[in-house]
Amino acid sequence: MNFSKVSSISIMTSFAYLLSQTILILTCLAVPNASSTNFLYDGINNYEKAELYSTSTSYVFRMEEDEYIPGNILFTDLHSLRTTDGISVSTIAGSPKSRGYNNSSGTSARFNGLYGFYQKNSTHVIVADYGNACLRMIDRTTGQISQFAGTCQTPGHRNGQVGYAYLTSPRRILLDKTSPTTLIVSQSQASSSYAYLRSIDINTGDAGVLVSSGLNYPRGMTWDENEDILYVTNSHYIAKITWSTKAVETVLGSTSSGNIVGGFSQSLLSTPKNLLFLTPEIIIVTGWGTTKLITINMASQISMNVDIFGFDSHIYSVAQFNGSIYVGTDGKIYKLSETSIQCSVKAPSLPTETEVKFDLYTQNCTNYLVETFEIPTRTRDMLTKAVENAGREKAQILTLNRDPDFLLPLIQSNGQSIQVVLDTKCTEDGKVYQESTDTCV
Repeated sequence: MNFSKVSSISIMTSFAYLLSQTILILTCLAVPNASSTNFLYDGINNYEKAELYSTSTSYVFRMEEDEYIPGNILFTDLHSLRTTDGISVSTIAGSPKSRGYNNSSGTSARFNGLYGFYQKNSTHVIVADYGNACLRMIDRTTGQISQFAGTCQTPGHRNGQVGYAYLTSPRRILLDKTSPTTLIVSQSQASSSYAYLRSIDINTGDAGVLVSSGLNYPRGMTWDENEDILYVTNSHYIAKITWSTKAVETVLGSTSSGNIVGGFSQSLLSTPKNLLFLTPEIIIVTGWGTTKLITINMASQISMNVDIFGFDSHIYSVAQFNGSIYVGTDGKIYKLSETSIQCSVKAPSLPTETEVKFDLYTQNCTNYLVETFEIPTRTRDMLTKAVENAGREKAQILTLNRDPDFLLPLIQSNGQSIQVVLDTKCTEDGKVYQESTDTCV
């Protein structure tokens, strides 16, 4: 068993208070002054494998539960809107591989890159036609297509009614939770002169401006649990917007591209796209054309790669509904499957009897038993100190999916428990951890 594949550990003094916060943070029991030192590795609630749910023709940029056909997934397949039950795929409008512009009905209609959509009701879908610079409405009962907001094929910036207003590179469409008759549209632009987030009246299609500064090529959007803070992916960073004031603040990443996970101050992103909250504290993010998901723990202020096996193409979208997580790629939709494998490991280096449940992305157990296992010195010391010296009843230790000896501890407290986070800062001044080479440079 390679400890570098462990992504999170939590330690506590009673099973009565379980911290089952996310798929990345599990629970355990610490009983001081006992003689045995047995570790229990548990993959319960861990999404370990991607199973093929449905095929597509091209890029799955957006998907969600189909309101017109309950149980189906509604998704964009490059230049088309489609639906699938996991067995068969039906095209509602457009053609995955044929771009263009016309208002013909059904599969005869042409679009130019459908990056987002909003189901206005069970029969009408509003789509963001990126290349044609407008929003369009699809009537699923008749197949008819109509211009909904902006002026199709005329990019620019102008507020007003449909056919007069101009939009530029619309990407994602999201309902404004504070104003149920308003849609928020992200415009993938670097220039604030075009506005980054536009408002669209859900009934008339009238366009206005919501946010004109602080963003850069905004793409994906999602609300927090209280629906008063909007999180937005940008060119190389994630920002949050306090919606009442429209104040924009960078959460992690910067204007520089990179692929470094760990503490927020160290994390670098390369073209993040879609994002969603799995729990009130955990955000999952897709990067453009990458084969890994990234999770962001807002409470612990760290980012992690999710090593899920089974993806054979690049990831573009992620969605959660019906109790499952789905991932859209180039040509496929995957459903993430759960595992409940347990591995018992002898760990004589720890002085206490500690039952620990780990979140693993690989399982190398033979009959659920690993005969030999050596905990890295730094991790062992942190475990021991967290249990014996924290001065709290509960402690939580997070590690990333690589050798913890590269990482430094960071203590955090919420008043009830402490968190010992292995941050990504390298031990030598001026050096930064590089995931691609697993070294500090």
